Amino acid sequence: RSKGDFAKAEPLAREALELCVRIYGENASQTASATNTLATILQGLNKNIEARTLFERSLVIKQHVYGAGSRQAATAEYNLGLLYLLRLRDLPQAVLHLNAANEIGTSTMQAGHATLANYRLALGSALREQHRYAQAEPLLRQALETFRVDNAPQGVDIALARGELACAILAQGADASAQNDYDAAIAVYDRYIPGDPQAQRVRDCERRR
Repeated sequence: RSKGDFAKAEPLAREALELCVRIYGENASQTASATNTLATILQGLNKNIEARTLFERSLVIKQHVYGAGSRQAATAEYNLGLLYLLRLRDLPQAVLHLNAANEIGTSTMQAGHATLANYRLALGSALREQHRYAQAEPLLRQALETFRVDNAPQGVDIALARGELACAILAQGADASAQNDYDAAIAVYDRYIPGDPQAQRVRDCERRR
């Protein structure tokens, strides 16, 4: 979506959140959903500090309503972790929340679940940037295998995992196969997601080598 779309949606989302609080209360599941929606819109507008506050609030409500080990809490942990990773550039906080999402997902989802693969991709990416390659690589390989089985649309998810894994391998030394995987991933980004922030992280890893 464009910033114009998010700008139009922001006042409507704020109104919806206020309505939910009045009708259902501050700690209701409906309020958590409305809070998350507004946070997502604000993230799209680069209002990241307010988005963080709202994502944190959504997480607290979902932990209260569904439990700290619930899938709903895992989704909230993931959203907050991704904001820290892609927007706020706070790797320790990103790893903290993405690891929580992955742990919950691992205990509540089947191993090949696409949502769990997204958690692993994001966590692996954060660990890769922290140079924790031994921890990052298994997560990225698991995510890649899941996306391959699921035959992800246009191969975008496959390319994201493939590119991240190639970055982790190439950071440790030259590798012809990993370089080919990296180049193939970039070709997919150029075609389908040229402005995606997660794809940009993969592009940036080449500059750091």
